[in-house]
Amino acid sequence: MNSTIMRLQSVVFLSLGVVSSFLISSCNDDRKSTDNEPQELKTHVVDSTSAINAEFEGKIFSIPSPVQTAILLKQASGSFNAELINPAENADKYSTTYSRALNLGVYGADLGYATLFGQQKESMNYLKALQTLADGLSIAGAFDKSFAERFERNMNQQDSLLIIVQDAYRTGDNFLKNNKQKDISSLILAGGWIESMYFACQLNALQSNPQIIERIGEQKQSLETLLSILSGYNTDNMNDALLNDLNEINDLFKEVQFSYTFREPVTDASNHITTLNHDSSVIMSDELVVAITEKISALRNNIIG
Repeated sequence: MNSTIMRLQSVVFLSLGVVSSFLISSCNDDRKSTDNEPQELKTHVVDSTSAINAEFEGKIFSIPSPVQTAILLKQASGSFNAELINPAENADKYSTTYSRALNLGVYGADLGYATLFGQQKESMNYLKALQTLADGLSIAGAFDKSFAERFERNMNQQDSLLIIVQDAYRTGDNFLKNNKQKDISSLILAGGWIESMYFACQLNALQSNPQIIERIGEQKQSLETLLSILSGYNTDNMNDALLNDLNEINDLFKEVQFSYTFREPVTDASNHITTLNHDSSVIMSDELVVAITEKISALRNNIIG
């Protein structure tokens, strides 16, 4: 795989996938990593247009295609926009389990965005924010001093960063699952999804982009699954307000329509890569895109306070 695409693929997993991989059982492999050596990701089949489907509690959860989303972020924004992300210093003000879990998901997406644009200082600030929230959730071991040192040593090796952060989230995930705290895991997932959607909506609002609109519309199924997960782990009705807001967004997504045309896969024998190609399109009116953007923005800003 082209090294530039590989780096883009790796870093966007941090932004849109690593929080999901924290929770999704299909990502629990036995891959080992070293501190200083980048590792090649064993990706041999790339779907150039559709989302990635993974499993959580027997349910399919869809996250955007990492290659295309990374390219879209680069094309749409061109440069780092600090106003898009939740300031790292806000971590200290989240004092409840609910707010800490949601914003741990938010900060996971923000870390990926900062890393995508090579913002090393910002990335380290977000590592500290993750440590603060993880400590408040009693999963501090996932983002401890050794993790921060390992991340800093590999700052320029984005393939390695993906593995390092996945390992940290997996450590936290195992702790939560073993201690029957899947309600917290579901909130972290929700925070990451909402922040990722916020990025897409805001970038499209700055300059309308049909491909980003496709990515937004493709999240229709993801939202339905997220609602199911949050409903199933709604301890003491903690998620009621969040579920109400997400259901309002889901009502809008019900207006999204899809079309699909199959095309033959293309195989690059020399690189051992098969690319799945098909034409799929999302049908959304301009008014619907604006309405979804407004709802996502309001919910996200309420979460970060």
